[in-house]
Amino acid sequence: MLNVTVAQIAAPAIRADLGAGSGAVQLILAGYTLTYACLLITAARLGDRYGYHRLFVLGTVVFMAGSVAAACAPDALFLIVARLFQGAGSGLVAPQVLSIIQVAVPAARRPGLSACSVPRWEWRRWPAR
Repeated sequence: MLNVTVAQIAAPAIRADLGAGSGAVQLILAGYTLTYACLLITAARLGDRYGYHRLFVLGTVVFMAGSVAAACAPDALFLIVARLFQGAGSGLVAPQVLSIIQVAVPAARRPGLSACSVPRWEWRRWPAR
């Protein structure tokens, strides 16, 4: 979400430098979030089918290519498309991170990763380390 915040802060500069209208600025801001949200469930299923690491690397490459394209954008339309690619890459990466943690971390150590979801009374039952 840092990427969304940075774009919101840069919106006035984007409007001035690229000559973007208010509709284009809204697409620049919302396009990232839209593609990110639309790909989350699909990307999780693709990770199950083709491998979490493979989709993580693919998402990272797509996000990086979108970031480079956004940095080099000559006009607002190019920036909108680049932000859509950034959102797609981020949407591919996010579910893979959670799946990789589930696979890589042994089951006995996982409750410590989600301390907020474990009832307080269970903390006393765990053996000391």
